[in-house]
Amino acid sequence: MYGISNYIDEDATYPSHLQDYNCGTRTYDLSSGYNHAGTDIFLSPFDWNNMEDEHVEIIAAAPGTIIGKTDGNPDHNCAMGSGTWNSVYIQHSDGTVAWYGHMKTGTPTTKAVGATVVLGEHLGYVGSSGSSTGPHLHFEVHDASGNVRDPWMGSCNALPSLWNTQKPYYESQVNALMTHTAPPGFASCPLRDTVNAADTFLQGSKIYFAVYFHDEQPANKSFFKITRPDGTVYKNWSHTSTTSYAASYWYWSYIIPSSEPEGKWQFSDSFMTVVNKHDFYIGDASLQANHISGIVSAVTVYPNPMTDNITIEHGAASTVNIFDMPGRLQYAGDIISDKETINIAHLPPGMYIVQLTATDGSRQNIRVVKQ
Repeated sequence: MYGISNYIDEDATYPSHLQDYNCGTRTYDLSSGYNHAGTDIFLSPFDWNNMEDEHVEIIAAAPGTIIGKTDGNPDHNCAMGSGTWNSVYIQHSDGTVAWYGHMKTGTPTTKAVGATVVLGEHLGYVGSSGSSTGPHLHFEVHDASGNVRDPWMGSCNALPSLWNTQKPYYESQVNALMTHTAPPGFASCPLRDTVNAADTFLQGSKIYFAVYFHDEQPANKSFFKITRPDGTVYKNWSHTSTTSYAASYWYWSYIIPSSEPEGKWQFSDSFMTVVNKHDFYIGDASLQANHISGIVSAVTVYPNPMTDNITIEHGAASTVNIFDMPGRLQYAGDIISDKETINIAHLPPGMYIVQLTATDGSRQNIRVVKQ
């Protein structure tokens, strides 16, 4: 769910004199005299959606003590400027200080200045506060004397790497493998993208099969496959880009005929020796259901489309789960009465699956829309 857009500019001259730790030009400088001093880690795909839903957290890269925090600043900035960011500053035992900047408002750790954090501890969520063109984390390290310290070791930075395990300069990998009802729509900053994601389709539907990369390189080749429930291959193809991309996406559409079987299908990709898999379902009300029993089949869910509340009238269901279309759990609770009302005001607009489970393990899935 991320990529790197900029490293530290090792070339002190400016403007347009660029040199990152690997002697490349994945960095920037400004005519004002600013040479980029950190690592910019952006969200991908669907950056604003992931920011708003707090899907990508910021964690401590090393243990240390909080020596500063800022919060309460606007976090939907779309251009470079002079705004103040939301941030956390951590000092380590060797005197180095790490800056974690551009956080989402209200999410920096509630721990006070002077408190300690451990490796991997939650510090906040990615935002776009301060001088920022979109949701990303600016990670910057200073040595004990306050000088910028590049944590990446390479041909143009001979200092030892500060990472326990340094990732490669180009970390070519798949960020997401998804199925959609239509091509994704990418909105202007700072609006949400229209993802059009779905995992359940009727026979005869056109399905868009999409892959989202970061650091895609021309030498990389992907091998895609759509597999039927019985394991036989319905379709396969390959893809190679002719250009390098920090972030990229590609999609192909196919209509699954009514003659094809219902059940759990799979969309897979073999890329850089890694096999990525995404399950999807063909057939009405087939999503993730083990089996459907009459004990929970007499179900009424209303209103549909829903707004802030949804009411469920049922037979003998004991629990309710609500999933978004990528299959992420958004609500889980016990059912106490035969007519249960659930507040779903926190859910963003979109399509959801309400899954009821009875004590015997039987399940019923109801597809609903949130306005």
